[in-house]
Amino acid sequence: MPLPKVSIVINTLNEVPQYLRESVRSCLKQVGVEPQVILSTIAGDPAVAYGKALGLDVVISDRKGIYYQLNNALSAVRGEWFFCFSGNDVLLPNKSINEITRCVGGKRVCYSDFSYVDANLVVTDRFVAREWSLARHLTGNFVYDDATMTRATLDEFKPFREGYGNFAYWDFWLRVAEKYPNAFAYCPKPTLLYRKLATSQHTQRKSSKKLRRQYRLDRNTMLAAHGVKA
Repeated sequence: MPLPKVSIVINTLNEVPQYLRESVRSCLKQVGVEPQVILSTIAGDPAVAYGKALGLDVVISDRKGIYYQLNNALSAVRGEWFFCFSGNDVLLPNKSINEITRCVGGKRVCYSDFSYVDANLVVTDRFVAREWSLARHLTGNFVYDDATMTRATLDEFKPFREGYGNFAYWDFWLRVAEKYPNAFAYCPKPTLLYRKLATSQHTQRKSSKKLRRQYRLDRNTMLAAHGVKA
């Protein structure tokens, strides 16, 4: 029986080479699936040559932007399953298969817990997502970007809406939930190592009032589009 094919987009730009190598390696070592690794970046980024040398799919955008690059990369997706993640994080080997096998009985998306790690991949904390609840999800997104979804779900709800800043994925999940209330499955195991770095956006917001104001504006605008008053 053929293995399920999962398309994995790595959004990257000027990434630390070691981090990107670890991210790519973790994709290629996924067990129980056939991974298609897609590097999404812009012209001139060293990741272009690196990805091509490995025989990966490389999608080059004409400008930077997390969701702009991601939307462009969707044209290269060939798998029955899809997820994306950052080029400085690392997947655990069973990540894909653990989430795919939980998508039964009408489930379309599976999300998991993840571990916070330092630059050297030493675990410092754990994020526990908990079982799906739309009411709780409307108060804060707990389905992170790396959740695995069916290709049919991706095709139905793409593109990711860039106008909501960091909340494009939260908006995506809400659109799925509004049409398919039973769509979400939960895997109560860490499946990803999330590097907490000084360059991470949530870290930068702590020291920038401007970034925090924009964050609140984007959040309120996105929720208003779903009829929720922030």
